[in-house]
Amino acid sequence: MHVTEVRSIAPEKRVGISKSLEVYSVSAYGPEMSYVLYCTKAAPESGKVYTALDEYVTANLSFLHLWPVERTSIDLPPGTNKNGRLYRVIIIQNIAPDPKPDLACDIYSEQARQQSH
Repeated sequence: MHVTEVRSIAPEKRVGISKSLEVYSVSAYGPEMSYVLYCTKAAPESGKVYTALDEYVTANLSFLHLWPVERTSIDLPPGTNKNGRLYRVIIIQNIAPDPKPDLACDIYSEQARQQSH
């Protein structure tokens, strides 16, 4: 994932989000999609390229709960609880030192990239 812009979101612009929580808007793109992500407490560096995963996580790993998905609507491994919701996030790997090097950012928006031929 190529990170193109990172900016702090001013507390007065955060409707429904804690005013004390640091929130960053991250513009980034991968091979097929462009994203605006909201990251809390930390952010990747603009201009850098990271390994990132598109994942469904439980509520405690999605701080802003921006992209809820009913468990029954996605293909989960056999034996997984199908009740309730998961939240779609982008996990950006290795942006911080251990013990928690990865950062789960909520997807604010996504758009298919125009492929140049």
